[in-house]
Amino acid sequence: MKNTTKAYIAVSLYTLITGFSFIFVKLALTVTSGIFLILK
Repeated sequence: MKNTTKAYIAVSLYTLITGFSFIFVKLALTVTSGIFLILK
């Protein structure tokens, strides 16, 4: 039971971090494209 709970927490944290990283990368790409368009 305890091992299952630990695994569930680990997967939840991993999913959260991965999702956050994905959003951050998308945001960074959008900002970079915006700056590039302004400077162009």
